[in-house]
Amino acid sequence: MATRSFTEQCERIFGPEPSLAPLFVEGLETGQRGGSDPEDVFATTLRESSPDLVDSILDGWKKTSRVDQAGRATSRSRGVRDRTKERGYSWEERVRNRAAEYSAYHDAIARLKRHLIKAEVSRALDVGVSNWTPSDEVKANKSLLYEATQAVWGELTIGPRCGQVLAVGETPARPRYALRLSRIKCNDKDEIGHDEVYVVSVVVDGAGNLRAETSPRYRMNDGDTDVKWPNRYMYPGADPGGFLDLAVELWEDDGGYGEVVKAIAGLGAAVAAAGAATTNPYVLGAGVALGLISGLVGIAGLFRHDVRYGREERSWLSDADLAAGVGPYTVSFINRDTGWRDFTQWNYDLQIDLVLTSGQ
Repeated sequence: MATRSFTEQCERIFGPEPSLAPLFVEGLETGQRGGSDPEDVFATTLRESSPDLVDSILDGWKKTSRVDQAGRATSRSRGVRDRTKERGYSWEERVRNRAAEYSAYHDAIARLKRHLIKAEVSRALDVGVSNWTPSDEVKANKSLLYEATQAVWGELTIGPRCGQVLAVGETPARPRYALRLSRIKCNDKDEIGHDEVYVVSVVVDGAGNLRAETSPRYRMNDGDTDVKWPNRYMYPGADPGGFLDLAVELWEDDGGYGEVVKAIAGLGAAVAAAGAATTNPYVLGAGVALGLISGLVGIAGLFRHDVRYGREERSWLSDADLAAGVGPYTVSFINRDTGWRDFTQWNYDLQIDLVLTSGQ
């Protein structure tokens, strides 16, 4: 949900991000074909749709279980930390606990970001908006600088629309909404030539439906005229049941786009099936699901870590929130060059529209 430079700052404060990938790999290793437990459903669904992907994940997982030359434990042992404390817990209970940790971790990051932005807005009000300059802490992170500037100079929102007058005895139609990727703009990048970028999204609605989608590739360069207008629906017009949760990542194609598309489709279906078989609402959270899917794709060796430009999330938590939230949202993926250890930079804006399709 944040750009890499900001994530690195947060890792120094909150520690490493909790991972669900180890538990879902365990589900692949121990799930019984045809069983009804969530790990059985997950393993069966993925094996039936993508047997080669299962082999790739398990093979990649074996490689991560090794100890590096300095004797440090790799991600496998870190991900299954404190297993003795979880003895006696079911797979579903352990997933619930780890997913709650994952959600709390990202909530803490979101609170930190809101705190920093709120401080900038308060300072701008004290000195006058025309006299405001961003603090050094905010200027050090381009994504924070962008959001703080948007908050200080943000446009006024449009007031609520008047509803239609209903005939006596008529039941109001449930509103139907869609989420559309409408615009991609490359503001800056450090590679020579064009990037081949694409958007991976997970959307969860109030009925528990999970949609994992991969956009086509878009050939982008950093120029004012190089803007793409995908007009691609990540969630089609439907009644979301008073809840929509969206998570998106921007990836750059590194030659494995076709395999990644198949992997995301198979993993999306398997995670959705596991979520439908459990009482655990966190499994179906869009951010948790996308983080898990991305992690498993990485374990399968289908992309290098540096092709993921970041993750952003948006949630509309009620009918009123959805009705008031119709309109465009800009999400930004920004990384700055931090020196000899990190010499890559990018700056992309995506516009996502929440669209009211019917039932006004």
